[in-house]
Amino acid sequence: HLKLIKRRRHRVESIDEARLLAILELIRQEAKIYQKTADYDAITALYRRELRTGADDVQHFMKLAGDYWKYSAGNPDREKTALQLIGSRVKSNFGDKLKSSDWFTKDTAIKPHAQLAGFYRAAGDSDRALRLEKDLAKIREDMRAEKKS
Repeated sequence: HLKLIKRRRHRVESIDEARLLAILELIRQEAKIYQKTADYDAITALYRRELRTGADDVQHFMKLAGDYWKYSAGNPDREKTALQLIGSRVKSNFGDKLKSSDWFTKDTAIKPHAQLAGFYRAAGDSDRALRLEKDLAKIREDMRAEKKS
């Protein structure tokens, strides 16, 4: 069953929204199988790979991160691992885009950072969440000032 799901996921080839949704659904199915066997290392490996390779699209990235967080929530060790992984991917995939001169690029990059702040807050790390939220508020304020000028 797992091999079939993996094979189907690898066959999806077009680069459109349908492809991203199909990949997301197959990843979810694969993760559910791992969850049934309590193989959280396999879930982490699955999302580590997907957050790295399939994360060009911000919506897709956020769905992947949200799904991974759901598998991790409620267990402090898994939450810590998920926060480290998601945080590093947010930084590597979208961190530089916060410095972009393009308003839309910057606005899009704020979204996964805000999601990460929510994960920090849900994990009980309100100091880290607050710092990130303050940074994002400053960026939004700068964007509004740029837009007016």
